Amino acid sequence: MKTTLVLLLFAPCFGLTAFSENQPSWGELYQEGIAAYARGDYRLAEQDLQAAQREAESAGVDSEKLANICSDLGATYEAIGRYSEAESLDRRAVQIRERIFGCDSQEAGISLSNLATVLLQQGRVEEAEKLANRAVTILEKADRGTYAALPKGLGNLAAIYFTEGRDLGAKLLYERALSVVGPTSTAPATVTIMSRLARLYADEGHYPRAAELASKALQIEEQNFDSGCLKMVEPLTVLATIEIAEGSYADAEPLFQRALTLLGTAPGFLYPSIAVDLANLGRVAYKLGKLAEAERLYRRALEIEEQALGPQRPECAAILNGLAQVELEMGKQKEAEAHWRQALAIWEKTSGPDHPNVAIALTNLAAFYDSRHNYRKAEGLCRRALAIDEQSFAPGHPRIISDLDTLGSIDTSRHAFSEAESVLHRALELAERVHGPDHPDTALIVRNLGALYAIEGRCVEAEPYYRRAIQILGKVWGNADLRLFSLLNDFAAVLRANHKEAEAEQWQVRATRVQVAAALKKP
Repeated sequence: MKTTLVLLLFAPCFGLTAFSENQPSWGELYQEGIAAYARGDYRLAEQDLQAAQREAESAGVDSEKLANICSDLGATYEAIGRYSEAESLDRRAVQIRERIFGCDSQEAGISLSNLATVLLQQGRVEEAEKLANRAVTILEKADRGTYAALPKGLGNLAAIYFTEGRDLGAKLLYERALSVVGPTSTAPATVTIMSRLARLYADEGHYPRAAELASKALQIEEQNFDSGCLKMVEPLTVLATIEIAEGSYADAEPLFQRALTLLGTAPGFLYPSIAVDLANLGRVAYKLGKLAEAERLYRRALEIEEQALGPQRPECAAILNGLAQVELEMGKQKEAEAHWRQALAIWEKTSGPDHPNVAIALTNLAAFYDSRHNYRKAEGLCRRALAIDEQSFAPGHPRIISDLDTLGSIDTSRHAFSEAESVLHRALELAERVHGPDHPDTALIVRNLGALYAIEGRCVEAEPYYRRAIQILGKVWGNADLRLFSLLNDFAAVLRANHKEAEAEQWQVRATRVQVAAALKKP
């Protein structure tokens, strides 16, 4: 079952005017606020920028510098979830810059793009997209060949596309933004572009490109902040996710721990951007089998989001979806079902019934009802999810492969064997082409085909599928995982049905050893 999270937007760009070394006190406060924002210390940034604004207004500074302060204070308010105040400041910056520089100026385009991100965070998607498109059009004409602001405008528009479920459009915009800044850029905007693009590629299963981008983003941040900062958490989490997807759990563990340590340095007053990092780390913890830690991270993320934004936001639905998956693994079935239903209701209300996020909740609920033997409900939910994903994504997208695998398992459970075989072979063909023949996700489909044939009594056909699945998953899961015990136990039964008693006994012994090791591993 899949989980997803809404990506954060770009932070609006900082002020356009450079200040001299002999700057007044408000100028010093302004620069200190910018530095605090860059480190992710938004509360200190808020204090410094508020003080800078007060002193600048008292000193009667020119409107251009005041617009810069308003813009950056708005960015800070956005980061801590105070969106109405951020909107007010961004609108003020737009008015000032349009009056000074003109409605089609680079300065006005920057402010419009900043305002669009704040509107999106408030759920005003259509209004946000209209402004973001207008901003990009202005910046394309007015960027004066420097391309200092265009990448940020493209990135903000990409974030809106992603929220709407238009992943391909978002990816193309991020790629264009990256090509504009150039491969050697170390600007903060470059790090954001790389991190967000890396996550999109990882979600599609394009791990080499995702790893390249996330590693570069992390390298830039390490150069800029030797002691580490919260902005390193996103590329670290993406890299850990890639290692897990490729079965390298041992390599994912230190990345997870490093990101967790960085989040531990966050101030006690937390904000929505931290909630996204916590939830993404919760997903990694779940994949690593750290269920208690995953539940703690998801619950803390949900608490922050609900306090900052209210409980009926898409961000909360994404966290609820991940939390439900953890709860199911922990045996909390009622809580899991309730949270999946809550996530589905929020997504349907806020994004519409055909949004890809809705399909995620539908697939997870379908798998849940399959495990509860409610096959009719499971099948209906899964087919609806598959229809949404086939309309939203390219044929080889991992989401479609996952939907097909889930549907095949449901068809197997309800003894619709012909349909199950057709669907699972389609899933396997796509997985082998997209992931490769030895990928863990491919092996899970291979296992499900083996189980289908075994249930049908076609144990001779089931045997090679089980052998292939064990060869791959045995390395991924390790010798103290109950999932491997179940797989080995089922394979031993297949061998007995094929009259290979001696070999069956050998595999049964190994299964028992795994079961004992798993029991000893429990705290």
